Order: sequence, then structure tokens, then C-alpha cells
Amino acid sequence: MDAKVYGLNGEVVETVTLGEIFNTPSRPDIIQRAVVSELSMEFQPQGRDPLAGLRTSADYFANRQRSFRVTVGKAISRKPREKLAKGGLGRVRRVPESVGGRAAHPPEVNKVLIKKINKKEYQLAMYSAIANAKFAVISDEVENLKKTKDVLNFINLLKEKNIINARKILFVVDDNDVTARNIDFIKVRNVSDLQVKDFVLGSELIDNVLWTKKAIENLKI
Repeated sequence: MDAKVYGLNGEVVETVTLGEIFNTPSRPDIIQRAVVSELSMEFQPQGRDPLAGLRTSADYFANRQRSFRVTVGKAISRKPREKLAKGGLGRVRRVPESVGGRAAHPPEVNKVLIKKINKKEYQLAMYSAIANAKFAVISDEVENLKKTKDVLNFINLLKEKNIINARKILFVVDDNDVTARNIDFIKVRNVSDLQVKDFVLGSELIDNVLWTKKAIENLKI
């Protein structure tokens, strides 16, 4: 299957042969699983330090210690208190209701938040996203544009010709630092760094994917 390649003037300048990836059927269920898996890997580890609120000299003192630090008979609560000089008792610490005390029910330490997906399913999700997102192929010359204004003029030209619309655009290039990275509504990805979530906008596949010809030719997933 061949695709048209649009030049800087918005006209078709040549064609490029698409690989078998672009024949992959739509699998929104697998794409969703892959996106959830990718997003879960970005979660920050949660949990509390096991010693949080416990780094103190406070201890529990009662009759069994036979110590002058006992709390019994002093009209004070029998809770862990700081050790002061000369056997004195300070503030209540360690317990949840005390100042700087431990949390009553802290999050589980090192809780596993990653949703896994096997390699074959992820590969199918990537192929399906690439094949079924609306796309157009553009000349490699676009990667050489040096001014943001020139990139915007090219994008507007494609909009006028109804090749793309005015929503978010995914720009897939061949490992080049292109000027389009400076435009807020354009997401630029190198073909070697593509993720399934790059092709999703909200709950649907993005309908504005621009591939440079070289990126299409070097597509190896």
C-alpha cells in the first residue's frame, strides 16, 4: 500500500510504500490496556518511612520499670513521653494523636502500582494505534525548517487543504530536533521513542499524525 507525500507547498510530491504495520486491524481494547500500563509506570512510589514519627527518645514508663520516670500517680496520661534531664518526662510523642507522631493508617510502603501487559499484546496495541490513527506523510524537508513561523505556515497550509484539522497534532520524525517542538499544540516524537499513549487523545485515537517520509521508512517496532 502506498501513501501520498506532501511537500512544503502542500502538494503531492511523491509516494511512499507503507509497511505491513499499517494493515493491522483496530483493537481499542488492547490499546487501552497498553496506555494504562504506560501511565502506571509514571506513578511515583508511595508509602511512609517505617520510622516516621518514631525518631524520638519518648518511651512508655509504668510501675514495672520501677523508675522515677513512672507516670502512674502523677495525674498524667500513660503514654510515651520524651526523656528529659534528671529523669523528667516531656511531651507525648510516637502515638498518632501526638505532635509529630506516627500516622494512624499510613499508605502501604512500596505499594505496587504498575499494570503489566505482555510484549505481544503491547506490540499489537502499538501496531493498531499506528495503523488506525488518521495520518498523512510529509516531505523530510519539513524537518529542516529553522523558524517556528515557517512550521506554522506549513501546518496552516495543510489545514486549508483539509489534510489535517485544528486539533492536537502528533509529529513523528526521524531522530531530529525539529523546530516544531516549540509549538504547544504539536507533540513531536522520534520514531524510535514512540509510545502507544502518543496516539491517544482523551479516549480516542488522535486524528492528526504527521509522519515524515524518513520516519515511515525507518519505522521498526
